[in-house]
Amino acid sequence: MAGFGIVTLMSVLTVLFLCLLALLEVLLLFALARYILQAFTIRSMGGGRVHPAGAWIPFYQSYCLGRLTGHQVLGALSGCFSLGSLGILVCFYSRGWTFQPYLFAALLLLQTLTFLFNTLIAHAVFIDRWPQYGWLLTTFCVLSLGLLRPIFLFALRKPPIAKVF
Repeated sequence: MAGFGIVTLMSVLTVLFLCLLALLEVLLLFALARYILQAFTIRSMGGGRVHPAGAWIPFYQSYCLGRLTGHQVLGALSGCFSLGSLGILVCFYSRGWTFQPYLFAALLLLQTLTFLFNTLIAHAVFIDRWPQYGWLLTTFCVLSLGLLRPIFLFALRKPPIAKVF
């Protein structure tokens, strides 16, 4: 009877682990899609203000998008905070993924500031490209925790067409 309980527990733990792996794969695919959409957005919005190859440099993307909106400092800080988050994750990995409360608090702080700065930069694009619905798009970006931001930016990468009438 005890053997059956152990087998059941191990199968439940295996299913939970496989669900975690599936979630990580989905997050990795989303990060890749976000990277590609943001690179195409920066390239098409650049208009000579940003070097086209700069759109494909991961941490430089934030600065480029900030430069296009006139928020260079926010873009530079966002890129630095993203790089700092990567450094903390490497530190976690090198320590065998053991829980370090101060590093975890620093990681949460850096991720929160990166999200805030990226949202402010995206809001500047939304207001510039679609003034009447800029706040609505920003609200959806915040409610989706940034998941919709690259999609909206990609959709609004071209300037609006002037009305004929």
